[in-house]
Parts: sequence; structure tokens; C-alpha cells
Amino acid sequence: MIARMLGILLSLLLLSLGWVLAVLGSVHGPALFPYFVMGYAVAAVAILWAAYIFVRSRGYRHQTLLFGACGVVLAGALVGASLLSWGALGEWEMARQERVAGATQVFNLRDEPLLSATGNPIGVRLHYSMRFPNSDYFWHTPSLRAEQDFGASIWADGGFAEPTATPPLLPGKNTAPRYEAGKEYEFTADILPYFLVRSRDGAKLCLLEPPAHYRAGFERLMGQSIRYKVSINGTKFEAVTQNTYRPKAFYESAVKEGAEKLVVAGRCE
Repeated sequence: MIARMLGILLSLLLLSLGWVLAVLGSVHGPALFPYFVMGYAVAAVAILWAAYIFVRSRGYRHQTLLFGACGVVLAGALVGASLLSWGALGEWEMARQERVAGATQVFNLRDEPLLSATGNPIGVRLHYSMRFPNSDYFWHTPSLRAEQDFGASIWADGGFAEPTATPPLLPGKNTAPRYEAGKEYEFTADILPYFLVRSRDGAKLCLLEPPAHYRAGFERLMGQSIRYKVSINGTKFEAVTQNTYRPKAFYESAVKEGAEKLVVAGRCE
């Protein structure tokens, strides 16, 4: 009776341990990791009760102690198998993402100045087309990096932007919208330089002043005309803008429109 109650307790502990590992791993781990871990936990419980039947049938002395030791070993094996699977599944998922990235087509890239409502240049507008190899959810954002930062670091780059897509995406069942495999999609992305911030409603511009140790590089940047390197995460696409842009023109446009100057941690409201 004691061994049976111990078995129930150990079963609950193994399943709880599996659940905790699955939840922790689901945050930043491979997508399949939680399913593997819970599979290991169920297998551990099955082995535990097989051990219970074996120990009982053999009539060993100290059956409860042997059964408890078996549970501890299985808990350790569950943790070990989960850690090994984390690495293997992570490598498999990375290889899969690389294959998808290589098969995702990006083409017809065009760029032009992004104008404010009053016609002042405040950033870069990208137009591009994409074709996806499958209909899985595909999150991507374009970004701009200056070919040379002149010591201004990220202050020379463009921020991330959520592009708009045509035609509309496929509605997902309890998931994010999805792209249709093989279909050509047109995207438009409006990208501000890192030192320009829009309010949530898009009605206001703010200037994000660089820290003191980037100030000299930022001043050098203001005297340049630059091309941006274009990349789209989730793909292997890289290109350079056709047009050159003057960061100082973006800065002066914001000043002309009454942009508020912010410290690094400020918010544009």
C-alpha cells in the first residue's frame, strides 16, 4: 500500500517536472521542445509503474526504497533527456529556418524618400515583393543600416518597421495570419532613422538625442549623404538603396515640424 501511494506521488512529481520544463522551454526554446518533454514525462511514468510491477513480482526486500530510488533516477533521466533534446531540436530548427530563409524570394526592391504630411523628407520608404515557400506563419521586418556609421553606431541606421502587405494574408485558426505559398506579395515599409520617433497615433515627431559618447560621430553623420544596406530578417536577402539620403535633411525636417527633443529613455507622446 505504501509503495502504491509512493508510485502515485512520484507519478505526479514526474508529470509536474515535465510540465515545468516544457513551460520554461516554450518561452525561448524550439517549438517542438514542450511536446518532447511531456512525451518523456509520460514515458517516465510508464517505466515507473513497470518497475513497480517488476519489484513486486520479484518479492525484493525494501521494495519501497527501491521504488523510490527508481523514481529519483527517472526524474534525473527526464531532466537529462530534456537538456539533450533542447540542443538537438534547436539545431534542427535552425537548419529548417535556414532552408526556409534560402527559399524565400525577395525581389523588385525600390526605395524613395518618405515624406511627412507637409511634404518634408523624414525617412525612407521601401517597396518590395516576396514569395514564400510554404504557408506557415512568417514574421519578417525590413531594416536599414548605413554603409558607414561614422562613429555614430545605431544612430546612423534606420529603425524597424512593420510593413503593409498586398494582397491580405490568410486568416489563421487561433494563430497569426499566414502567407499563401507561392503567391507574390507586395510590401511597403516606412522606415524612420533611429534618431526620429513617431508618436503612437503618428501625428507627432520626436528627436532622440544620442548619448554624449556618440555625439561626435553623430555630427559627422549629419554632414554625409549615405546609402543604406537593406536586409529583411527571416530571409537571406541583402541589397543597397538605389538612392542616397542625407540624415541631416531628416533631422532638419523634424525640427521644422516642431519635433520635441528627447533623452534616450524618453517617449514620444
